[in-house]
Amino acid sequence: MKKTFLLNLALLVGINLLIKPFYIFGIDLQVQNRLDDGEYGLYFSLFNFAFIFQLLADLGLLQFNSRFISQQENLRSAYLPMLLSLKAVLGLGYFALAFGAAFLMGYGEAAWQILPYILLNQFLLSGILFLRSNLSAMAFYRLDSLLSALDKLLLIILLYSLLSLEPFGPFNILQFVQAQSVGYALTFLICAVFLAQKVEGPLAWRISPRRMYILLKQALPYAFVILLMTLYSRMDAVMIERLLPAEEGKLEADQYAFAYRLLDAFNMIAYLFAGLLLPMFSRLLRPLQLKDLGQLMATAFRWMSFLSVSLSIALFFYAEELAPALYESSHSQTPLLLQILLFSANAAGLIYIFGPFLTAAARLKGMNIFFAFGVVLNFGLNLLWIPTYGALGAAVATLITQFFIAITEMLLSFRYFPALRSYFSLALFFRFILGSALSFGIFYGSQFLPLIFWFKILLAGAASLLSAFLIGQLSFRELLELRK
Repeated sequence: MKKTFLLNLALLVGINLLIKPFYIFGIDLQVQNRLDDGEYGLYFSLFNFAFIFQLLADLGLLQFNSRFISQQENLRSAYLPMLLSLKAVLGLGYFALAFGAAFLMGYGEAAWQILPYILLNQFLLSGILFLRSNLSAMAFYRLDSLLSALDKLLLIILLYSLLSLEPFGPFNILQFVQAQSVGYALTFLICAVFLAQKVEGPLAWRISPRRMYILLKQALPYAFVILLMTLYSRMDAVMIERLLPAEEGKLEADQYAFAYRLLDAFNMIAYLFAGLLLPMFSRLLRPLQLKDLGQLMATAFRWMSFLSVSLSIALFFYAEELAPALYESSHSQTPLLLQILLFSANAAGLIYIFGPFLTAAARLKGMNIFFAFGVVLNFGLNLLWIPTYGALGAAVATLITQFFIAITEMLLSFRYFPALRSYFSLALFFRFILGSALSFGIFYGSQFLPLIFWFKILLAGAASLLSAFLIGQLSFRELLELRK
């Protein structure tokens, strides 16, 4: 299973490093730079508003499905059509409640012009993830890896055409969200075609209220997990735009959106880890295969910790150069925003390992209790700091909340499965600390090279990767196994 994880991780990361960074920095960032100040901030706030309500279009079905389908292969063809039907019904409730909440919050005309498309896009994204979760649960990991970047590839083509050719007049935020709708709809249809080919039996539309109730009851514990995670990780952007005066709120949300974009870039890679790990953990837990499980978790920890630490160190030294180079409206607090949010990537990396494990093990009660504390903590800190410190206050609140959740998830995992501690040995943590120190020294020294900062970051990153292999933080043997 460790070899399968590494092989598909290499494919996932390879594909997504080719496509998603180009979309984030070559397309999405150019969209923000092309729009008037504050316009993208409004979009970012509405995006996070829709993201919070996206739970209603899923109610834990994605996580339940990944675990259930990977463990109950004989029931796949019987339950999948029912799950798809339930997904469609939940979508209707999602749109109704989201529109109602937006009306009560008093959004203006500019928001209502783009909100319907943003809500549609979130529903389509939820559907895409649900379809792909079935493919990974059925062990079609490579196909899932290939489909993971399809939406961004289509958006690159669509948005590049709109930005460069302007076939419908000067580019605006409405064209941006409409292009997303087209790209996501095409991706959804392609994923549906592949899934229909892989599943035995017809994917027919079936509605049975009694069975839907049973499935919802089984999925609801997962829904609470996702609801609480979404609240503590996404409420900040909405609160920035709502708590501050109108124009100031949009401008602060604009700055926060830029800094959060880099954290989202890391989260895209981290989410790919989680998407691979959840069905693999589920298979190793039933029946329990402790050795393979421990090795898989330790392997994921080594790679994730290297990626997150290297990224946060790079931003520690180069945020001052990176912010104005990428973002035309950057000002004095933008580099500090980058540094704070990207340091929280270290916590996010742990969450994307231990969260899927606890989900696969169905240890949801403990997670939900600490997630509820996380929501209260994040809301309280945002309420206290945003009116005074704006986006910086929200960034610090995110940092504190993420580390609180990461530490509690790790402790819960070791509490429920004490034997796993042996796979997280002192040697592993010593190599992690040594590798982090070497990476810090390498990035510090790279500042004195007579090169532009982009090359300094690339050279320091390559040297950090090599040092991680040399000290055993990462393993050449695992790469050789992968090659075989």
